[in-house]
Amino acid sequence: LLTQLRLTHRSQKLERYALALGELLVRLFQDSAAQIRPLACGLAERLGFPAAAVIEQVERGHRSDLAVIGGLLSPACYIDQSFPAVLYLAARYPDDLEAALIANTNAGGDNCHRGAVLGALLGAALGYGAIPKRWIDGLRARAELEAEIETFIARFA
Repeated sequence: LLTQLRLTHRSQKLERYALALGELLVRLFQDSAAQIRPLACGLAERLGFPAAAVIEQVERGHRSDLAVIGGLLSPACYIDQSFPAVLYLAARYPDDLEAALIANTNAGGDNCHRGAVLGALLGAALGYGAIPKRWIDGLRARAELEAEIETFIARFA
């Protein structure tokens, strides 16, 4: 992981976040009983963002997602803001990939990057079945994509 990262970026801060993401993905893939909310909150806390407390405020109606991403955290691509935002969204919507990705899109800013990482985390946590069927049915190269996914799974699972 770090070898690939260092091909284009030399940043200890970025390495810290990349290792954290890798650790979380491996945990989600290896432990089918792993719960994304406590894992994401715990990791966010280790990185200095109080995700659990913020989610509690949001769920009580004292904050909105936009007050978190755009208020507490910048919607820009700065890794120290965007990765905690991903962890917040994964923990806020631990069982609803669609709601998480829509909330991410609505937050604006660097939502493409955040969405890719968020989708990877929730996909690892929830599996293929969490993707809304209408999103899959409308894909242009659906058969080719499904074959590519099956090849990946057969090789790395």
